[in-house]
Amino acid sequence: MDLAQKRAGQLRGLDRATAERRLSGFLMRKGYNGGIVRIAVERALDGGGRPPAGPRGSVRFE
Repeated sequence: MDLAQKRAGQLRGLDRATAERRLSGFLMRKGYNGGIVRIAVERALDGGGRPPAGPRGSVRFE
């Protein structure tokens, strides 16, 4: 996420589709798999950053 966030800052002046394509390509060339890249690109370009702390997912066990 840190790498995606940093690179997304450099792509600020581009339209969304171009920024997604360039950031995805950058991360894929660094060796990250497609699922991780997709999530990182989405969060970095939406300004989401890291996922919120706490329980993950929506399933609760009681």
